[in-house]
Amino acid sequence: MNDPRIASIISERFIPVSAGIERLQPSRYGNPESDSSRWFQPMAKSALKEFTPPEWWKNFQTYQGMYVVSPDAQCYDFRVAWQLPADKYVGILEQSLEKYAASEPKRISITGDVATQSMSPAPDASTSVLRVFSRIRPLPAGCDEGNRGIGRDHMWIFEDEVQELLTAAKKAQGKPFAMPRRITGRLVRFQLLDTVRNVSPAFGESDVKDASFTLQSLAEDDGTSFSFSGQYASEGQTENSGQSFGMRGWLQGEFRVNVGDNRIDHMRAYGEATASGKNNEGAPEDDYPIVFAIVDASDDVSKAVPPLYFDISPVWRPIYRDPKLTHY
Repeated sequence: MNDPRIASIISERFIPVSAGIERLQPSRYGNPESDSSRWFQPMAKSALKEFTPPEWWKNFQTYQGMYVVSPDAQCYDFRVAWQLPADKYVGILEQSLEKYAASEPKRISITGDVATQSMSPAPDASTSVLRVFSRIRPLPAGCDEGNRGIGRDHMWIFEDEVQELLTAAKKAQGKPFAMPRRITGRLVRFQLLDTVRNVSPAFGESDVKDASFTLQSLAEDDGTSFSFSGQYASEGQTENSGQSFGMRGWLQGEFRVNVGDNRIDHMRAYGEATASGKNNEGAPEDDYPIVFAIVDASDDVSKAVPPLYFDISPVWRPIYRDPKLTHY
């Protein structure tokens, strides 16, 4: 996707669409069906039958992949392509355009009200929304091109957790105090992950070997601004392949609390870590450096896109809300 030829042909001659498989194949994740999933799944079932071996569905049970499809649900190509050469990908797109021109697709009309509301849960007005960025820097020599990307996710901190933080700060009377357990658990299990290439598995509650974060009220403030720093170390295994992966690093920053509504309205944090193992396809072979930045967010995207591990399935929501840490 980084190749300029691919970007050019997609932007000029196609309508690019990206959607989470948990939305288009919702039954697999415990989510409700929607107009989008009811349109998508019959098309995807037909595409897999045409473009994949008979054992594909039996082995993977997923419609995940890249489709070239018309509005009337004719699929011209389907690929699961982690490392598809750019020349081949451009050729696939050009051939699909030729098939489309020759197929006389039906004209599709959309009538009535068009639903624009996100299927994802929006944060409550009292929820603090942060944006988490990750990058692999410096980039190891010879690694997959996908490692040049930027990982993005949102992090939610809930009103009662901010209240817990303010109460602990008051008791500390200016001395350092521990970050609330739920915020610590959410950080190290669900947010400080390598999502540069793809979704990373989260860490389990017993995978966290170290999670020591300390807060300090800023002396020049009235008790609503804080600095924090800490270190963490986690080791886990991927669910499907059993590959080991880990993350070990530090994070520090400052934030301010709006006491009127118990929300964090300013956050600036930075951290560095060493990632190890194969958390997903294309990860560097050896241990590699990764950096994180966390900032407050209040734009339209942050109001519509929940954190990955809150949104991926209803099963994960109570775990994200109250992440356990076995050793802490």
